[in-house]
Amino acid sequence: MTIRVVDCVRSRLLSEILVKIVGKLEEALNAVELMVARVGRPLALKLSRLAVSWGYVEAKGWAWDPTFVRYLAVTALNSQWSGH
Repeated sequence: MTIRVVDCVRSRLLSEILVKIVGKLEEALNAVELMVARVGRPLALKLSRLAVSWGYVEAKGWAWDPTFVRYLAVTALNSQWSGH
């Protein structure tokens, strides 16, 4: 929001708060990318191989589709957190 309103932050307090917020956002994004690599990619590979074994050759690309891999990671995490 601040970026849309002003070009330069003059308040030292606001600047410090924004740095903390951006740091937390960066940590969260790094955590998501780590889960994508650890959870989403292996699931995508597994599902891709399974679908190809059933004759769906187009499924080869699933393992390298970043949107699909991220979807699988988020779905796995959501089901883990919800207790299923």
